[in-house]
Amino acid sequence: MRSGARVRLGELLVAEGLITRQQLDEAMRVQQQTGQRLGAVLIDLKYVTEEQIMSTLEQQLGIKRMRVDRDCIDTAAMKRVPEALIKRHRVFPVGFCGRDRSTLVLAMSDPLNVIAIDDVELATGLAVQPVLVSDHEIDSLIGLFFDAIAAAQEELGLDAEEVRGEEGKNGRNLDELANEAPIVKLVNSIIFEGVKQGASDIHIEPQERFLRVRFRIDGDLRTTIETSMRYHAGVTSRIKIMSGLDITERRLPQDGRIQRRIEGRDVDFRVSTLPTIYGEKITIRILDKSRLKLEIEQLGFSEHNLTRFRRLIARPFGLVLVAGPTGSGKTTTLYSAMSHVNVPESNLLTVENPVEFRLDGTNQVEVNEKVGLTFAKALRAFLRQDPNVVVVGEIRDRETAEIAVEAALTGHLVLSTIHTRDAVGTIERLVDMGVERFLIASSLAGAVSQRLVRRICESCRERYSLDRSLGLRFEAALGLEPGSLAGRQVYMGKGCTRCGGSGFKGRAAIHEVLVMSDSLREMVLEGASPSAIRQGAFEEGMVLMRDDGLDKVLSGVTTLEELTKSLHLFD
Repeated sequence: MRSGARVRLGELLVAEGLITRQQLDEAMRVQQQTGQRLGAVLIDLKYVTEEQIMSTLEQQLGIKRMRVDRDCIDTAAMKRVPEALIKRHRVFPVGFCGRDRSTLVLAMSDPLNVIAIDDVELATGLAVQPVLVSDHEIDSLIGLFFDAIAAAQEELGLDAEEVRGEEGKNGRNLDELANEAPIVKLVNSIIFEGVKQGASDIHIEPQERFLRVRFRIDGDLRTTIETSMRYHAGVTSRIKIMSGLDITERRLPQDGRIQRRIEGRDVDFRVSTLPTIYGEKITIRILDKSRLKLEIEQLGFSEHNLTRFRRLIARPFGLVLVAGPTGSGKTTTLYSAMSHVNVPESNLLTVENPVEFRLDGTNQVEVNEKVGLTFAKALRAFLRQDPNVVVVGEIRDRETAEIAVEAALTGHLVLSTIHTRDAVGTIERLVDMGVERFLIASSLAGAVSQRLVRRICESCRERYSLDRSLGLRFEAALGLEPGSLAGRQVYMGKGCTRCGGSGFKGRAAIHEVLVMSDSLREMVLEGASPSAIRQGAFEEGMVLMRDDGLDKVLSGVTTLEELTKSLHLFD
């Protein structure tokens, strides 16, 4: 709690010579009549501009001026302050600062309002660090995060109550509810906010007592909304209608798709429903082509790895695989490679499940197992379509693998993804699928394995030296020589409003690129172990993913914790 005399805005402006004493007296008389804040009155009377007021506060009080937008907001910070306090005092929590995240960063158009600061500190139990924002920025944030959803929820009221029970609803009632204006507004606001915040997925999850909405941003799930379960039926039905699903089927999973134009660009949404004990859970994958990096130079390859990758996809034939677990960015790399080889002189055919992004100049086919159109069947048809480049969304079974190998051996460049831990692991994965070693040795041109790590926020990145105990911990985890990290300069994000106090903003990829040579092909034919092939590839210039990641750690792109987590080296 703060104490002491309050600094007064009017006195500061008079001292700065921006207004006269008479103008201040007049403004205070108007303030008493209207109840407006003094700053707003002075601006309305055209005695000062908003920028002059903010500049004075920044210079005289040392309160930082901040430009805020939706990307700055940490929803965890927002949830610490009751909505009523935010609206009453016209403040907005934007994040945390300090290593222990014990200080709340509070955007204020009137940072001299110690009553507001005291109320927020009392409500949250946190110290408050005010930052200076304009009135219209506060209005925008409150409208964006509260008013639209709150208005939609308030409008729902009785309509939602009438159909709150899951059992016994008929299709007509659900259809009517899904098309009610408040439900439409609520669903649209959730989808729009997910796109604006750069989320990869939206999770709409029924719980026992509330409905939760979470966004996956930079790989982590963040709770955005918690609201009444009575809106669940309307929200799920609305999304089902938008994605062409059966609103009366609530016992079985369903998959659908939505296409919308948002802020001048086309965005696709892949919808999946799942029955749970509390009702249907919906997951929406956001496929925003404008965020897709199609230039291979933008994928975060080191210069060495980029050169090797370019050589692989420049080959006229052979099998090139992109490896990694789910969520490692394989699709982005695959599409970038497709874009790189997609030239007018080439016939490029893809088979995907589903087609995530539409690329001009390509011939994309979507798997439809209901009618028997599988990866394997599409691939067999491709070989009669005079292709130059064949892209397979994923190699997941023996038949698909064998046809992909056959295509590579008959003069086609084949690009695909596969689930393995590292680049060399692609060889054993193909063997496990039943592909003969001599076919792998003859067809495989190379493989790229990758992971995604969170990128340190550039606005709050700071450097520090690893002490001996921490150095030993990471050396052991990464399999490095003892003493190789102790005392080294590494980086971390201390947390700021731009990154929502997390210290991270965006993601980066770490890679290893296997290029098959005659000696490596011989090792495959002889049945050499993965470790022996890995050692041979290393001696021929393959940079291990660990070492590529370590280079990014030492250059300030990511942290040691992120590297070890991405490689699953810590429990």
